[in-house]
Amino acid sequence: MIVDDVEKWCLDHGIIKELEYRPFRVAKCLYSSSENKYLILMAQLITADMMTSTNPVVAMRLGTEYADKLYDPNLFIRHTVLHEIGHTKGLSEEDSDSFAFNEMSNYGETQQQAEADGSLGVELECPQLNLSVRRTEI
Repeated sequence: MIVDDVEKWCLDHGIIKELEYRPFRVAKCLYSSSENKYLILMAQLITADMMTSTNPVVAMRLGTEYADKLYDPNLFIRHTVLHEIGHTKGLSEEDSDSFAFNEMSNYGETQQQAEADGSLGVELECPQLNLSVRRTEI
């Protein structure tokens, strides 16, 4: 689900408390045990600050060689979507990062390819999912 502000949505729905609010959250995977369903929230607008705030965390988990790839907006979106899908498989934060990079690698995702084609190029279990990133100057 695309929302204006992931943390505000979570705050408004009682999922987090105000003290837990993180203004730069890009996405969040939620699970409803009563419905046995997952919901992935993603911010409608992903700013440079949001992207930059993610890199030190990935660097800490997997190293700078992985984190540096996320400066490319196309790879950042790919990684974010796959990272959240990793959570639907029960993976931890670190394992979701590894899963995301492995999936990107499995589909030949490199920075050069992302710059060349600008599309996701990843088929997931949901064939109707068609995500791409367009660079827009604001």
